[in-house]
Amino acid sequence: MEFSILQSLSLFSNHLLNRKKFLSLADSVEIKPNRQYLSSFLSFNSMTTLLISFISHPQIVSAKDFLTFPSPTKLVQMGPHCGEALLKEFGGDKKNIEQVTQAIFKAAIVVNKEDEAKNRACQCADDLLESVFHTVPNADILVINALLVLMGLIKGEDKNQKAPNSIAGPLLVLEHAARQSYFPSVSRQILLCFLSKPHPVLDKSSEATHKILQTLYSF
Repeated sequence: MEFSILQSLSLFSNHLLNRKKFLSLADSVEIKPNRQYLSSFLSFNSMTTLLISFISHPQIVSAKDFLTFPSPTKLVQMGPHCGEALLKEFGGDKKNIEQVTQAIFKAAIVVNKEDEAKNRACQCADDLLESVFHTVPNADILVINALLVLMGLIKGEDKNQKAPNSIAGPLLVLEHAARQSYFPSVSRQILLCFLSKPHPVLDKSSEATHKILQTLYSF
């Protein structure tokens, strides 16, 4: 179970409710603090230290933890170097198209609006896509094909694979990636070809579909 800053603040606020009792106890102490006073003082300062610690040093989630159980919170907690962390996690498999595209999809699928999670997903996509486009032959075709399969827009080898309820996140992240200099023109053309065709999956994410089509048509 994740322990967030908000949970720390809640605990800290509850502790402050006992402040009157704490001050009353402090007033009764003249020279040497008794055991009860010392216990309250240490408890109060422990909560203060914990709160400052969470604010100053936010919890960092590992790439492995995120890939195992993706969530917007974990994506944000991976930090600004999330893409590098994913590449490091892949090790010798960082040229594996299937593994790379699945990681991009996991980061993008938890996105549903313009927020910090979307920024992190875009950072992950930038690092992973730029790496694979520059190192793997025909990646400009293979990567987009794999992502189209994951989004449910074309059939893959697994005939039982179900399309996600919404692909707004992947479309928003791909719209960002398509605007970058590393993104191949061939990849843009393939995306435009498939995203401009009517599809029930695209209809469920019409706003994001419209946004990426605007970007693709501008090139």
